[in-house]
Amino acid sequence: METAHIPGLLQTEEHVRAAFAYVDTELPPTELDSRIEYRMRRQAVIDRVPPLPYDVVIHEAALRIRVGGAAVAGAQLAHILRASDRENVTVRVIPFATDDFAGAGHSVLLVRGPVPQLDAVQLDAAHGSTFLDAEPQLKRYRARLRRRGEQQPRRGRHIGRARPTPGK
Repeated sequence: METAHIPGLLQTEEHVRAAFAYVDTELPPTELDSRIEYRMRRQAVIDRVPPLPYDVVIHEAALRIRVGGAAVAGAQLAHILRASDRENVTVRVIPFATDDFAGAGHSVLLVRGPVPQLDAVQLDAAHGSTFLDAEPQLKRYRARLRRRGEQQPRRGRHIGRARPTPGK
């Protein structure tokens, strides 16, 4: 669940470049390029054969933040819409008008596999990532994400009908 950022697996190269450059304005160009290349290579996990399911919940705020300006933001939204047309990708959006949303503040990634005991939760913050793998923690985050997902309609392929308007 992303509340303030576009999930890394759905980011365009231009979005990544703008976000990294903003966070560290003194990053040498070679280091910036290396980080961007790594981020873009990570996206291959949703392209595997057979395709891995990727179910993401994004708060509307993350979609409205103009990282890199209007043109980059518009291209980023179009990229998310194209990704949502894929059979293995489900994108759900939590609108601003949602009542009782206490999930704002940090990013939560639940990584699930065929063996539940190997699941993990990644929490992202400005200082870096924290990984949780204790069963009580996993149980709490599984329930939290399940509740949040149940409150939002599943939007797979048809989310692409709404097209972004760059600059608006």
